[in-house]
Amino acid sequence: MNTLAKLTLALGFATVLGASFAHADESTQDADDRLMIVSGNSGRVIYDDGRDDLFCVTRVYGWYDGYGYFHRRRTMHCR
Repeated sequence: MNTLAKLTLALGFATVLGASFAHADESTQDADDRLMIVSGNSGRVIYDDGRDDLFCVTRVYGWYDGYGYFHRRRTMHCR
């Protein structure tokens, strides 16, 4: 078997194997892999994978303490 035939066979096998993995990945999608995150401060979508999703809102709260230091807290609530 010459080099060109080996290369063609290897590329064909890789294509079939890649298509099999891509199809298996789509069919095994579960609830843990679906997510949509929205910024509560601006109302913009931060991340969306395009599926019927778990919905999360993230917010950033900021305040100054009695000594004049600025504190920031991030929260995320999902449903």
